[in-house]
Amino acid sequence: LESLGPYGRYNLFNFVLLLFPVLLTSFFECGFIFEAQEQMYRCEVHGCEERFNDTSWLKYAVPTNAEKNLPESCTRYAPLQNRTIEQCL
Repeated sequence: LESLGPYGRYNLFNFVLLLFPVLLTSFFECGFIFEAQEQMYRCEVHGCEERFNDTSWLKYAVPTNAEKNLPESCTRYAPLQNRTIEQCL
């Protein structure tokens, strides 16, 4: 730091100019954390996901959230048959 010289008004002004856009972007990101919508997802149900775009089995494998009328995010019913066989029964 001795080779760079003293920290003067120019350096302070430069620091403030660089700090301003960083602060603005961080405010935006912090606001996004609290205002973002809940993501719609659910966990994979092995044995039932092989059929492309067929969700007729969904109401029998995943409980429905009564408030939102949507499938639960990461819970499922226990299989009734042999647990080692991955089938969608």
